[in-house]
Amino acid sequence: MAADGGGTSNTFWATRSAGDLVTALKAKERAYFQVAESRGLRRMWEIAYCQYYGLNPAAIGDMATQSLAFVGASSEFIRFRLGEVRSFIKQELALSQGERPAFKCVATNTDYAALSQVRTGDQVVSYLYQTGTGEEMESLALEGDAVFGNAFAHVRWDYEGGDEVDIEIPHPDPTAMVEDESGVIDLQTGMPRMVPATIPARVKSGMPSATVVYPWEVVREPYSRGGKPHQWSIVRESMSKWELAAEYPELAEKLVALTYETDVFSGHMLFGQSMRDGAEDTVIVRHFYHAPCKAIPGGRHVGVVGDLILWDDPCPLPNRIPLVELCSATFIGTSFGYADSWDMISVQEMIDQLCSDGASNFAKFGRPMIVADEGLQIDKTLLSHGHFIWTKPPENDFPKAISFAAMPPGYMDFLQYLHSRHESISGLNNVVRGKPDKNITSGQMAALFHSIALEFRSAEQRALNGFRKALANMFLDMVRAFASDTPFVAEVSGQSERPYQKQFNMQEINGIKRIHIEPVSSLSRSTAGNLAIADILIKIEDPRMRAAILKGIETGQWSDFTRTDRNADLAVTWENEQLAKGIPCRVVATDDPYVHVPCHLAEFDARREQLNTQPEAVQAFLDHILEHLGGYQQLNPNLARILRIPEPLPIAGTPTGDANMMMTGPAAPVPDAGVPPGDTPERAQEAVGAAQGTDQATGTKLPKPSSPPKNSSVQPQAAGAA
Repeated sequence: MAADGGGTSNTFWATRSAGDLVTALKAKERAYFQVAESRGLRRMWEIAYCQYYGLNPAAIGDMATQSLAFVGASSEFIRFRLGEVRSFIKQELALSQGERPAFKCVATNTDYAALSQVRTGDQVVSYLYQTGTGEEMESLALEGDAVFGNAFAHVRWDYEGGDEVDIEIPHPDPTAMVEDESGVIDLQTGMPRMVPATIPARVKSGMPSATVVYPWEVVREPYSRGGKPHQWSIVRESMSKWELAAEYPELAEKLVALTYETDVFSGHMLFGQSMRDGAEDTVIVRHFYHAPCKAIPGGRHVGVVGDLILWDDPCPLPNRIPLVELCSATFIGTSFGYADSWDMISVQEMIDQLCSDGASNFAKFGRPMIVADEGLQIDKTLLSHGHFIWTKPPENDFPKAISFAAMPPGYMDFLQYLHSRHESISGLNNVVRGKPDKNITSGQMAALFHSIALEFRSAEQRALNGFRKALANMFLDMVRAFASDTPFVAEVSGQSERPYQKQFNMQEINGIKRIHIEPVSSLSRSTAGNLAIADILIKIEDPRMRAAILKGIETGQWSDFTRTDRNADLAVTWENEQLAKGIPCRVVATDDPYVHVPCHLAEFDARREQLNTQPEAVQAFLDHILEHLGGYQQLNPNLARILRIPEPLPIAGTPTGDANMMMTGPAAPVPDAGVPPGDTPERAQEAVGAAQGTDQATGTKLPKPSSPPKNSSVQPQAAGAA
């Protein structure tokens, strides 16, 4: 017999039909639960369930942490249990979940049509996640992961969900025709083309919905490795057979005849409901999903109840099964999840034992016992009413009260040690638990301890972010797959932040390929952390540096801190490699000479021996350095301020402070403004010399007179003239 229950058949078990497929699915289910049983997971799920809800694992109907109980052969002991595991788990969930998720759509292409759909995609995805039970699912799935090791969101399309929209449906009379509104002319008749008539109708737009399912409700390959999506899964769903009979009337008689299915891995059997307990009308519907692949190109979705097949359709999604897992840790080499909270259970059981022993001891010996000689006359009635005046014979001693040792030495130390183990296992320190030590004296220190606790939950946070991303993408895929015939209605917010209804067609979101979620830092998830961040940022004047710090804190990406320096270093390194080969490199106006020139000189000195035989490389280095100096001297002052480069100083020994005079020689003389443009430089010089006079007493040249405007009748007067 084959492992899949299909005998010796050589056909792929997932492609079989009718009874052969049902047999194969039951065999796969048995194999999965046998592995779970052999690993002790069935019992572990029960224990975790009881610890989380404060129940007695030996009798799940016994509310153990909610009330005291007297146990023992003569009810001589007190059972005193504390529900601390639930307290730790709930606090872990609050830390891991953090703030509401924010989604960012990424377009498939970079053209305008695709990019313009990004905002539409953001609106649709946010609406789907908030109203399509996304936020509720992530809370329940995160809880299932913390208690049972993993949980899933089973996503389906609800045809009756969403809002009503107006569409056109075919006319009841198939022969009814109307003119084509586009105005197309029929070439044969020369008349407007006729098309089938339609009538308006109001229908539901539909809505993706999700339900949370737990590890005993999802069957899959037990030894599949992580990192790859599962090719197939069986989702077990409890439903009323009467509801199924109404939905599938052709199978109603067979469905009603089904009896209660005893299943040790059903929720009823796992958690104490060993009898039917009113579940006689409940049957298990098995949803078998297989993702599209080469063996099954369209995938498969089959519904099975008992030995009946309710439907056999292609996979609802084109590239995966509609199941999203949230799992922060697994048994290595298997698909079974492992919950970190399980490590606290044995510690909690020992705490419960010590608390019960202490409560029993205090209740039994906490009141003092009176010891007196036999025959001593004591009125017990007066004693019970607090009367303390006794008489005794002279030869007898006074009555004495005996105090028993409350608990053995080290009892409280051991109990305190166990509580500290809870904190170390869970990663929840005293600050997070609301009991800060006396040495926590500042908000920044409290924020640090809070951040440490949050970082301890990084595995859960990564798993939750992956779950959010996959679930949001699946909601969007569901809309693409099932809302192609009707517009999809979503409630969005406009510029005034007021919500309004908007219809979306599939063409508006088909360009959205995937969704990214920006991670939120652990420090920024607490009030103390936000105050500490604000205290840091307010002291930084540079807005770019503030933005880089905030991005690093929020996303963990600190590249903006060193992006400018790193890019400049890469540019200098590339230029040095080219110059060493004698290849000239162009100087860009935005190059910082205070960075480039020292680096080029350092590379030049380091390669001095090599460059001694390569004159073209030497010349390339020198020319490039001089080009940097020339470009710097002519740098626009505004650009220098933007780049935070010191503005160049005038060059000493040049009339205009121009570096060109240092490198290319004296500049050509500039004609005087009063010389007509048509005159030659020689005539201009003669005119200047003639106009400039000399002091006859000292021989000193006098300042030149101003030149009159062009075509002016006023003639310049020579210096020194009367």
